[in-house]
Amino acid sequence: MLPDLIHTPRLSLRPPKTGDAEIALKRWAGDPEVAKYTSWMPHTEAATIQVFLDGLAKERKEGSCYAYMICRRGETEPIGMIEANPEQGFKAMLGYVLMRSEWGKGYMTEALTKITDLLFEVPTMRRVFAFCDVENPASAAVMRKAGMTDEGILRKYFIHPNLGQEPRDVLMLAKIR
Repeated sequence: MLPDLIHTPRLSLRPPKTGDAEIALKRWAGDPEVAKYTSWMPHTEAATIQVFLDGLAKERKEGSCYAYMICRRGETEPIGMIEANPEQGFKAMLGYVLMRSEWGKGYMTEALTKITDLLFEVPTMRRVFAFCDVENPASAAVMRKAGMTDEGILRKYFIHPNLGQEPRDVLMLAKIR
């Protein structure tokens, strides 16, 4: 569904590879501030990240998830990740994470826009969506800049373990065709 390598004016997106787990741990996966609104607690060992990355490789072969390491053009070490999870042949959910020192530079908007555009090249694709915690306006702004529009608040929808075990409200955004 999506190519292995994707380029934007400033970025290269590629599938995860051996060695990325250590870099991810240092750059974002171990950072409590980056993990705050994610589905995972900050990692302390690269081995657990490698297990996750190995699972993503298997899902890619099955066509159920397209995960990419986000690298600055001309560099090989990633600054973040983005993934597209196709569902039911007509929609795809997106998720993303970026190391804190790269926040506010437009990298994630660039990657999200490109992935969304590529997904809409699939003839059956009608909906690309993502959600974020209602208290995460920066993530909502990224989605809006990438062309998604607000659809509403889903109450008690998602558990962000770094904020507690109670399901939290999220803002759902989507781009449709």
